Amino acid sequence: MLQGKLLEQIGQSTSYQMAILIIICAIALQLVNNHRAALLLLFLQYVLLAIYVGPRVYGPLALLQAGIGLAVCLILLVSINHLRKNGFAAKQPVMASRWLYRVSVVIFSSLAAYGLWRTNILQLNWLEGMVGYFLVSVGLVMAAISDDPLRLGFGILVSINGFETASVFMNQGLLVMGMWGVIAILLALTIAAGTEIWLEGQEKAVNS
Repeated sequence: MLQGKLLEQIGQSTSYQMAILIIICAIALQLVNNHRAALLLLFLQYVLLAIYVGPRVYGPLALLQAGIGLAVCLILLVSINHLRKNGFAAKQPVMASRWLYRVSVVIFSSLAAYGLWRTNILQLNWLEGMVGYFLVSVGLVMAAISDDPLRLGFGILVSINGFETASVFMNQGLLVMGMWGVIAILLALTIAAGTEIWLEGQEKAVNS
C-alpha cells in the first residue's frame, strides 16, 4: 500500500514537471525569432507532450505522439531550408523594443490562458487544464501576430496541441489521437504549401 502511494506521488510529480516544461517550451517558442530554433522547440514540445500524455492515458500513445511530431517537423524543415536557400530566413535584428513586445505578448497570452483555466469550460483537472488551455492561448496569440506563414503555422500547431491534449484526456482513445495526428500532418502540408506561395510572392516583389 505504501509502495503504491509512493509510486503515485512520483507519477504526479513527474507529470507536474512535464507540464511546467511544456509551458516553458511554448513561451520560448513565442520569444525566438529563428525558424530552425522555433522548429526545434516545436519538436521538443511534441516529445514532452508524448511523455506527459502517454503514461497518463495509454502507454503506446507516447510513441504515436512523438512520431506525429517528427513527421510534422520534417515537413516544415523542408520549407525552412527552402526559405534559407532563397535568402528569406528570419534575420530581424534583436532590439529591446522587439523583446519588450514579445514579452508583452507572452504576458497577454498567459493571462488569457489563466482566464480559460479559471473558467475550465472543458471540466479538466487543474494540471491537464493548465497545459491544454495554455497551449491553446499561446498558439492562437502567436498565430494572430505572426508576420510570415511559418510563424503562423507554428502558432496553429501549438494551439492544435492544446486542443489535442484536452481531447485525449476527455476521451482517452487511440482513435482520437490518430484523428488529431492526421489533422496536424495535413496542417503541416498546408503550411508548407502556403510558405511556397508566400516565397514566390516575395521573389516576384524583389524582381519587379
